[in-house]
Amino acid sequence: MGARSTRFAALHSKPGLWYETDALFAWLPQASDTGATITPTRGGALTQSSAAPATGYVAASEYDMTNGVYTGSAGMTAIVDSTMPYLVAVAIDKNTQSTTYQVAMELHASYNIQFDSGNGAPRFHHQMNGLTPAAQACIATWPSAGTVAIYWTYCNPAAGTIDYGNNQNTFTTQSGLTVPANGFSGRNFTLGAGFSSTTNVSHLKHGATQCVGNRSGASALTKAQALAIVQKMQNLYGV
Repeated sequence: MGARSTRFAALHSKPGLWYETDALFAWLPQASDTGATITPTRGGALTQSSAAPATGYVAASEYDMTNGVYTGSAGMTAIVDSTMPYLVAVAIDKNTQSTTYQVAMELHASYNIQFDSGNGAPRFHHQMNGLTPAAQACIATWPSAGTVAIYWTYCNPAAGTIDYGNNQNTFTTQSGLTVPANGFSGRNFTLGAGFSSTTNVSHLKHGATQCVGNRSGASALTKAQALAIVQKMQNLYGV
């Protein structure tokens, strides 16, 4: 089983690529991501829904989201299957974010995964339909402005656990969770706010962003594989 899982992961982890070829969403900011549209490597185009565009690309594969909200109803290639392990990871440079509990990124629609500013610290919030108990956790602290960290969350539904961490560090693990089937809704992906908002609240510099999941059985995503994906994202920024 382990060998099969390793072979399957190798099919989607190509040398020289920072993202998985079966990622449900993958975006690395480019200089071409300006104005009204952000085009991910994996997933559908995200279009500007805010009154003004974001500050935009600021070099070094970072995108200053100040002023902008970008969303797509088909932003993800598929809905995350909440019966299978999944990873969400995002590169963040704190920039000037100071307001608490502001959604910087949201996957899916009314039942979703949010990355927000928590109570002064980066936080992932899994808002699944039927998840018990609630699953949310802050992760250490923001990086210093000008320094990138990869924030991630990994869910193992069969084990009833969700891990939260940055770079190669697991900051906390929630256990004893009952993870429902069909926990998420919609293929929406939104940057700069929650999916239903057109008002920017993220003043973060966003970097490489990826969601990997929907691998079943012996090919299911392991935590070791998830951390290897995070490491490739770290390599982009030398952290």
